[in-house]
Amino acid sequence: MGRRSLSPAIATHLAQVFGSAPFSLDEAVGSGLTRDQVHRAVRVGTVRRLHPGVYAIPTPGDITDPPMPRAQQHALDSACGASHRLKGSAVSHTSAALLLGLPIPRGEAGDAHVTHPGARARITSGVRIHSAALPPEHTMIRDGLRLTNPARTAIDIARMSTIPEALICLDAVLRRTIEHTLYDATSLRLAVHDHSARQKAFAGVNSVITTQYRWTGVTSASSALRFADPAVESALESQSRGVLIAGGVPRPECGMPVTGASGRVYWVDMLWSQHGVIGECDGAVKYTAPDVLYREKLRQEDLERAGWRVVRWSYADVLRNPGRLIERILWALGPATF
Repeated sequence: MGRRSLSPAIATHLAQVFGSAPFSLDEAVGSGLTRDQVHRAVRVGTVRRLHPGVYAIPTPGDITDPPMPRAQQHALDSACGASHRLKGSAVSHTSAALLLGLPIPRGEAGDAHVTHPGARARITSGVRIHSAALPPEHTMIRDGLRLTNPARTAIDIARMSTIPEALICLDAVLRRTIEHTLYDATSLRLAVHDHSARQKAFAGVNSVITTQYRWTGVTSASSALRFADPAVESALESQSRGVLIAGGVPRPECGMPVTGASGRVYWVDMLWSQHGVIGECDGAVKYTAPDVLYREKLRQEDLERAGWRVVRWSYADVLRNPGRLIERILWALGPATF
């Protein structure tokens, strides 16, 4: 049997022993393989090298749709590998967010992050090591790998970010927390406005902040949490709202039902009801087909015939010219808001 044909058998053996969890070269050798067999499997692609001396078996979960940018995937692999080598550590910050399927700022390279209690804060082999406590209630195990849970991940990111960027993950974590309490997912748009459900979701995230008293950036994270909203449905909406609030725009209601002239009810991204203004975020893939674009045109006309003023914007507006976006919203809201 040729060397290449042995590689699938090597990968199968490793999968049976370690599953999808990372493993070190020494651990692979301890399972009955030779170093050369592991290196051979890496060369032909049946085993992935995450970090110097740390490997994993590729799984369908490694392929995302859309595909994760190469730099982001490399950083994530490095974080997973480094965490496996540093006993007592956990994948954290944006690396944990990617593993949890939580959004991070658009264009974020996804630097590799690991938190290791008692260690010296440093950057090693391209991985940023954070020195911070990891209470058991702040971590979880996924596929044999320890990582910070959603609430701790969101706060760690918020401590290092501006409010608009912090809201991206905070909003998503609050919304997911409420979603996990539902039996019927179709009721989520209503549940995120329920006072009791919101209180419980915020309490869970705020409990992380209370354990980080005097930590660097915790004041910024606390400020960001005050503006977070589980009714937000996308990263663009989160970042947009943060930019608008920072620019002096009154805080909008998010994910609200509005009635058009036809009597039909539409859910809008942002609403300044007392000013008669609706804000709509147009993501890059929101309207891809002509019929979808046409329906959106009719939707906007129906809302405008009912007396609403509709302001639309895209990622380009938020990232490249936020000042202009703020001016457009303030103009729509009227002179009293200047």
